[in-house]
Amino acid sequence: GGARRESMPSGRERGGSAAPAGGMLSYKAFMAQLEDDVTPAAAEACFATYKGEYGKQQLLQFFGECQHRDWFRQRYDPLVLERRAPEREAEALGAAKAFAVELAAGLHTHTAELVAAGALRAHLADDDEAEAGEAGGAEKGKEGGRGGRGSHDMDDGELGGGARGGG
Repeated sequence: GGARRESMPSGRERGGSAAPAGGMLSYKAFMAQLEDDVTPAAAEACFATYKGEYGKQQLLQFFGECQHRDWFRQRYDPLVLERRAPEREAEALGAAKAFAVELAAGLHTHTAELVAAGALRAHLADDDEAEAGEAGGAEKGKEGGRGGRGSHDMDDGELGGGARGGG
């Protein structure tokens, strides 16, 4: 019962002082610290608790050390993320357009499969509808669902060939 559990060191008592300089204790080293009369099930439960607490401690230490570093703030600070959102969206749109051009030129090996799935056309149709207003394509896009054409002007003939020669 209770006497055994009281004799075992808790995860908080072991903390960082019992851990080797290189990090978390191995299971064998952890077991060596426990009383000899501990059951295997109790030892495993204690080790699981120790691992969980050690992981939390490492995360807190990492956060404390990195929270003011620029790279960390660029990735995780909500204010920085919000401020950079328009820039990131523009970069993503540019990358998507560049990929579409490469795809149309047959520079990617699975062009036919991507086009057959319709994923690229659906994504580009949204962009085309926005740009097609000047060319009168906006009404066509509304009537035919996502079928409007814009500046990309890619049809099945252009995309279907791909790097494999016709799919």
